Amino acid sequence: MSGNRSSNSLLWSIKYFFKRKFSPAFKFDHQYSAGKWDELYDVKELARYSIITGYIQQFFPKGMIADLGCGNGVLASKCTTLQLKKYLGVDFSAVAIEKAKTIGGNHFSYEVGDLNEYIPDSHFDVFVFNESIYYLNNPKLVLKRFSERLNPGGIFIFSIVDKNGDQDMEMWQEINECLQHIDTTRVFNKFSTSWTVGVYQPK
Repeated sequence: MSGNRSSNSLLWSIKYFFKRKFSPAFKFDHQYSAGKWDELYDVKELARYSIITGYIQQFFPKGMIADLGCGNGVLASKCTTLQLKKYLGVDFSAVAIEKAKTIGGNHFSYEVGDLNEYIPDSHFDVFVFNESIYYLNNPKLVLKRFSERLNPGGIFIFSIVDKNGDQDMEMWQEINECLQHIDTTRVFNKFSTSWTVGVYQPK
């Protein structure tokens, strides 16, 4: 019997190791530890962050903002100059969250969470999906869940890099099917990388 228990325990350990090793969170933990995503602080990324913060300033200059897929806090660093009532950053990488926690004052907070399952414990004025909607297993279901946590008149802001052609179109189509389009801006940097940033509300 003890031999069977040992074998089962070893098998479970092996399965757990490979499940963790090949999980998105593990991959991103490794990348954030290695400093791979520090490049997002570079000026070549400034255009899309400026549009996102511009939309926040336009619609909710003193609002409650949730940055869903906040990474190591690049958007948070841009929001420190805004007069926000609250900023919450959520990411499935614990390493990224530890880096982001150094940014902002008392009204800035951070949580480790998988957006496919995460449910905010309060309501917000703005939900930002900045290059993070790609990681949702079922975008429509997740957006419906977050719509229920928006304050009246609240908005979604999405940023999607323009590089995947039909896949990008399908993503925007899914968004348009479940939310009401308000505005869209497309920005480019000197390397001809472009992003589409859209503002939406629940229908």
